[in-house]
Amino acid sequence: MKYLYHCIVALFLSLSITQAQPDSMYTSLESVFKNPQQVYRLNLKSKNLKKLPRSIWQLKNLEVLNLSFNDLTTLPASIGKLTKLKVINLQFNKLTRLPDAIGQLKSLEELDLTHNKITYLPISFGQLKKLQALNLSNNQLQGLPQNFGQLDGLKSLRLDFNKFNVFPLSIGRLKNLQELFFTDNQLNHLPSNIIRLRKLRKLYLSNNQIVNLPSEIGQLKNLQEFGVINNKLTALPGSIGQLQNLKWMFLNLNQLKALPDNIGQLQNLTKLTVMGCKLTSIPKNIGQLKNLKDLNLYENKLKKLPLSLAKLQKLDYLNVGQNQLTSLPHNIGLLKNLRVLALSQNALKMLPNSISQLKDLERLYLTMNDLKVFPQVVTKLKRLEELEIAFNQIKQLPPHIKNLSNLILLDLRKNLLSADEQKRIKQWLPGCRVSFE
Repeated sequence: MKYLYHCIVALFLSLSITQAQPDSMYTSLESVFKNPQQVYRLNLKSKNLKKLPRSIWQLKNLEVLNLSFNDLTTLPASIGKLTKLKVINLQFNKLTRLPDAIGQLKSLEELDLTHNKITYLPISFGQLKKLQALNLSNNQLQGLPQNFGQLDGLKSLRLDFNKFNVFPLSIGRLKNLQELFFTDNQLNHLPSNIIRLRKLRKLYLSNNQIVNLPSEIGQLKNLQEFGVINNKLTALPGSIGQLQNLKWMFLNLNQLKALPDNIGQLQNLTKLTVMGCKLTSIPKNIGQLKNLKDLNLYENKLKKLPLSLAKLQKLDYLNVGQNQLTSLPHNIGLLKNLRVLALSQNALKMLPNSISQLKDLERLYLTMNDLKVFPQVVTKLKRLEELEIAFNQIKQLPPHIKNLSNLILLDLRKNLLSADEQKRIKQWLPGCRVSFE
């Protein structure tokens, strides 16, 4: 009997402790005010809330608050009394401003305000010293408070889809910032004080109106990802070659006519895309990018590729489609790890014999060139799975095409193949989906 009594007591204590566990998630306002001191996590997502009760201040121990996907237009000042709050999610509401009391949330680490209608931040915002991640995307901000730079703990900042036309100088004082997403605004330049963001690893500035980059950008020694797609750049500063830790660089849809001669110094670069620009040549030292795996030069004005391209031994994706190429480097077969080669929309009349050395090639795109004869070297690419060679002037395929036993897709549309030839091709490749029309 005594043993049974102790078991019951232990069970009761266990249940009591469980009720007060910080990882318990409450999902309604009705339930939280029964035991407000035991509420640590509250999820009120998609509850059609138009306002929060002022009594929210009773949740003294609240650490996580999810109010996303509601109809909130304001927050009560009493929210400032939730001094243990670490995470607030307010995305997809109708907030136009934040209360001054927001600055009292001294423990706040993550704040998501994306998809609201906020036009300004209160001065008290600069008091959120522990804030590490802030998402203000998809609002109507045109500026930031001067003391915004006092957010010493901030590591990630998102300001995409706002109405900034000037880069706020206060951002340059965020000494611990590691990620800055500032796409889809109206910025026309970057200030030189961006040099102060010594810990910055990711910088995305796409879809702005930036005309040039400051030379100081080369001093962002920890930068690993850089995206400046769809701006008005006509050149890159030579200092870009100093970004020794850069891994990804996206330069699409600018007015670039050339890349810096020292681009080969980016020894850690693995992905480079320069689509839809006006490049007429590629620097010879591009072959020094020993870690480059993905190179996309689609839609430029290239007439030839440098022989040094063949030194990119780790390259597995190469897209030079929609250029003005009439030939390829004779040593292109040295790209032993190449899996995808896109050559469509050029003026190629033949392929070099070294293509046959691309033993790992899986996809080859040759649509819209000047090919009158099917390149025999292609029949040696035993791992080829996709071959697009539409819109050429090919009249027949060699019998050796049957050697491509892994071929899944063959696009031969808009060539000069007779009905008999089409029939033969289908017989040679019974397991392949072949398109003639």
